[in-house]
Amino acid sequence: MKKKLLQHDTNKLFYNKYLYCLTVYNQLGPIFRNKNFMFASTVLDQLQTDLDNGILPLTRWQGRYQSPIDIAHFIDARTIYNVLTRYKDVYLIRCESNTLNFYCNDDAFLRRLSNKLRSVQTFAGPAKEHIEFIRNNTNTIIVKDNTYQYKVTFNSNWVPDTLGPWLKANRDKVKVSDMLLDDLDQDLKYMNGRYIFMTTEKVLMLFKIIAGNCIQRIDKLVCDADIDK
Repeated sequence: MKKKLLQHDTNKLFYNKYLYCLTVYNQLGPIFRNKNFMFASTVLDQLQTDLDNGILPLTRWQGRYQSPIDIAHFIDARTIYNVLTRYKDVYLIRCESNTLNFYCNDDAFLRRLSNKLRSVQTFAGPAKEHIEFIRNNTNTIIVKDNTYQYKVTFNSNWVPDTLGPWLKANRDKVKVSDMLLDDLDQDLKYMNGRYIFMTTEKVLMLFKIIAGNCIQRIDKLVCDADIDK
């Protein structure tokens, strides 16, 4: 039985490019990694042959192990293949284990795909009143208040020894978790994917001098109430 599509609003672009994301759970999700449709076709054709020959349950070798494949997941995977190989506009697929994320600027296309599937899914995209703003503003996040103006995310480079003391001395200007500061105290310098918030551009400029090359991205925070002003 098809489950109801869960929907939630987003406050920024996905990958600085896409407005919408459809998330699907499917046991055959990994066959679509990197849009390798030739490989996906080979896997699906073999499973179809097994099904036609009455070989149940359907299974697929993954390394040294053979995993059972639910028929509903096979049917959904076949549908995904047929839809994607016919779609000509720009989109992105990200595969995390058996979870597939489809990113696109065509919400109608993603909803049509969703309507054809039985899998547990979520659909994410901006509220209608924010679509144009988000579309036209990369590296920007809509927030509810304007306490902080910037979000800084660390990359995989080790942070400098001077960062911890600087953050502690500027906690009135920087929002940083106690756990992150504790890790810096313990000389843990790998902060990849972790983030902090800055109050002003001046504070951000000082931080960039201290942080050096350990910054992955900087997002501007824009208050919801200020968008139309």
